[in-house]
This record gives sequence, C-alpha cells and structure tokens, in this order.
Amino acid sequence: MRLRKLIAGLACLGSTAVLAQDFNQSKTVSLEDCFAMAVAKNLDLQVQRYGPAIARLTLESANTAYDPTTAFGVNQRFNSSPGLVDITTGLPTASRENYTENFG
Repeated sequence: MRLRKLIAGLACLGSTAVLAQDFNQSKTVSLEDCFAMAVAKNLDLQVQRYGPAIARLTLESANTAYDPTTAFGVNQRFNSSPGLVDITTGLPTASRENYTENFG
C-alpha cells in the first residue's frame, strides 16, 4: 500500500514537471504575427478588413452613373425644284427651294 502511494506520488510529480516545462517555454511573437492571430480568431476583424475595399467599390459604382457623355450632330438638306408651266392657264409657276439645318 505504501509502495502504491509512493509510485502515485512520483507519477504526479513527474507529470507536473512535464506540464511546467511546457508552460514555462515562451515564444517570441512579432507584431505582425499578433495581428494575424487576432484576425484569425476574430470574425469582426475579418469583416472590417473588407470595409475600405467595399467603400471604394461603392464610390466607383456611384461615380459611373455621372460619367459625362457628349453628342454632336449636324444635318443639312437643300431641295430645289424648278418652276413648271400650268397646263390650264399656260402660266409658269414659281420654283421652290427648301433649306433645312439641324445642329445637335
């Protein structure tokens, strides 16, 4: 019975020594690694990282509705018909000229 207690006590001391060694080991972490670990664990930070890109895309899509466009057009038409002779009266009729311009 005494031997069992001694073995159990030594086993407990051995396991706490191993745990203490693992716990006392320190790891040097850079600031960038800290940020990466924080982002990996925090969903809110992951979502907030997309905020500037979303704002830029929203601004670009809003500006596309206001892109100026220009259009310019010119039309010109000239019609000329010579005078004719009226068959019933035998008198000449006046010639006709039509001139039309359109801008824009």
